[in-house]
Amino acid sequence: METINILSALLTPVIALTTVTILILQYRLQRYKIRHDLYEPRMKIYRSVRDFLQHVLQHGDASSEQLSKLMEETSEAQFLFKGKIKQHIRSLYMHAVDIQTVARSLKSKYPWSDEALNKMTQKQENEFKWFMNQMDRTDELFSKYLTLDK
Repeated sequence: METINILSALLTPVIALTTVTILILQYRLQRYKIRHDLYEPRMKIYRSVRDFLQHVLQHGDASSEQLSKLMEETSEAQFLFKGKIKQHIRSLYMHAVDIQTVARSLKSKYPWSDEALNKMTQKQENEFKWFMNQMDRTDELFSKYLTLDK
């Protein structure tokens, strides 16, 4: 009889422990499922940014079509990521406009002075270097959102 009383007294904590364990496992599974469900939309935005960067680095310029495409394909970023990704995309856009402006100025038939031409060429070179650094920065920013092993 005493054994039954001891076992029945232990039953409540065992049930509580089992319930807590199941709740923790369900919580972890739900977090993983949410991460998994967000993976594809986030990866789509990441690919768009990478494609845009590769285009700028290959051509040394960003066309208006490329800028529009970047903004269109990344418009959902504000809902899928926290602050830094949206800021990064905005920064890419602004620097692309700068490099586009410089490229158009250099291609124009306007007779630039040597000093002005050197300044524009230097600005173009600086922008190009900035874009080269953005490949690694993009990978760094997106990696925490695209890693499923957590």
